[in-house]
Amino acid sequence: MNGQSSTEIQYVKGVGPVRAAVLKTIGIDSLQKLLYYFPYDYLDRSRITKIKELPKLVEAGNEVTIIGSVFRAELKYTRNRKKMFFLTIKDETGYLSCVFYGAVEWFQKAFEVGEILAISSVPELDKYNRVQFIHPEFDRLKTKDEEDETDWNSLLHTGAIIPKYSSSEELRNAGLDNRGFRRILRNAINNNINSLTEHLSREILQRNTLLDIYSSIKMIHFPKSYAERDHALRRLKFDELFYFQLLMAFRKRELKGELKGIQFKLLRSMTAKLKESLSFELTNAQSRVIQEIHNDMMQPVPMNRLLQGDVGSGKTIVALFAMLTAIENGYQCALMAPTEILAEQHWRSIKNFLKDIPVNIRLLVGGQKKKLRDDVLEDVRRGTANIVIGTHALIQEHVQFANLG
Repeated sequence: MNGQSSTEIQYVKGVGPVRAAVLKTIGIDSLQKLLYYFPYDYLDRSRITKIKELPKLVEAGNEVTIIGSVFRAELKYTRNRKKMFFLTIKDETGYLSCVFYGAVEWFQKAFEVGEILAISSVPELDKYNRVQFIHPEFDRLKTKDEEDETDWNSLLHTGAIIPKYSSSEELRNAGLDNRGFRRILRNAINNNINSLTEHLSREILQRNTLLDIYSSIKMIHFPKSYAERDHALRRLKFDELFYFQLLMAFRKRELKGELKGIQFKLLRSMTAKLKESLSFELTNAQSRVIQEIHNDMMQPVPMNRLLQGDVGSGKTIVALFAMLTAIENGYQCALMAPTEILAEQHWRSIKNFLKDIPVNIRLLVGGQKKKLRDDVLEDVRRGTANIVIGTHALIQEHVQFANLG
């Protein structure tokens, strides 16, 4: 980000010092942080329904959106003198009544007969079985309101896929409910989006079929479709993983200079015997990974590697080649399994693989009898146990290896 993107949030249109102070309580104190305050969900108000279609949609209980003109706007009183505001909307197919129970004085001044509105709500029936909207969301079309919303793409609250933002009572009291966040984020995107800096090269964007950061921010807040939203989300997820991987790469480089490990030699006596004794050929992937692991083991820094594969893909045999390399260099090896059953399975399979190679393989699990367990622990302590297979029992304090590699 450049200097502008970290400027005080109060200078974003529609924020000001009062709202800026409230936004700071949730950690939003710059344009960048505001633009990265992403919606937690969306409402699909993109399909426009005709008023005559509303009666058959009441039972479904789903939100719908209509577009029509204000036919009548009037204040009424209930029998107990409670104020209610009624807005009658018409389109080419019929009329619809919208009822507002709260803030009626504001609504009384808010609408003009003849103006065009996009309105969204769940259709309900009144006591006369007529369809009505209760406190609908609305956007003005072709008017001179503060948002200057004069075209379809400028709709904030209806007629599109609408973002929903996390809020609180304090935020709502400052005018930062869903509608408030939509307004200031639309302003920030329209007026300040170019102050962001694209950190990924064109080559990276093209190779990974990614949007630029400007389009991603626009589309995550105000997508025209869910496919567009998903495209933006993919870029933002890529950023998180990319920078995490970059951080890990820097950390790995630092650790290489800080930590000292065992620099093994490839003697290949036992590993060659193992390869010859196998009843199958190693796959290309297994051979490649074994070579990569051996290359890591020859370095004077600790190996940091995750071996991943499906069940039955041959991870155990790959690990065996690494363990035999350590044994050839005079070190012990430990293999830890999550359960005693798996530990015993590994113990049996590894003993079978190494039946023709002079290696002492011991099993150490919590369920062993005391005499056998003490015997295993003594072998581990003296270094006569070359490979020790077990569960978390391997990392208990009383388990002392003579020379663990």
